[in-house]
Amino acid sequence: MSTRSGTGKAKTPPADARVSARIARGIEMLRRMGREATVDDQKALDPALYELTVGHLFGDIWTRPGLSLRDRQLVTLAANLALVRPGHANESHFRSALHVGVTKEEIVEVLIQVGHYAGWPALATGVDQFGRVLAQAAAKRETKGATKRAAKGLAKTATPPAPAVAPRPSRSPRPPRAPAAGGTTAPTARRTAPATAATARRTAR
Repeated sequence: MSTRSGTGKAKTPPADARVSARIARGIEMLRRMGREATVDDQKALDPALYELTVGHLFGDIWTRPGLSLRDRQLVTLAANLALVRPGHANESHFRSALHVGVTKEEIVEVLIQVGHYAGWPALATGVDQFGRVLAQAAAKRETKGATKRAAKGLAKTATPPAPAVAPRPSRSPRPPRAPAAGGTTAPTARRTAPATAATARRTAR
């Protein structure tokens, strides 16, 4: 992309800036496809090779607006299947297809379609590759689930016990009431007083 200077003439960005922009687009595309680590070996081998792959292939070609990312991945997968690419080269595209939302059933349809045009050996190779990808994905999910379950179990055992509730202090027994005159307590005396008076009246008759 060019910019305009103060004189009105178009000014081309320096080559390093253009390369950096392409690399940035390519890295972002690789991230969207779940392929961030697939070209690290090229970067270690030769930076120019890495620039061609990340900057040109993924930064310029995969980001073109004519097709969606999902459609481009299906086209690429079909081409690799038809060319009977080896496992390492094609299995990564099976993973990317699943990562961008292509379903298992849709990939099976691609295998059937390509197999009828490219031949049964291409179909058989693709089935073998896709089967390995699905098995690896299932094993990864199982490992992740087991790790989560183990972490949850450790968290439960590490939870400190609830603090003990202190017992309530017992109440002191209420002291007995002082007895009234005659050896009975006041309430008892009040209850028996009317009965005693009635008995005395009957005796006097």
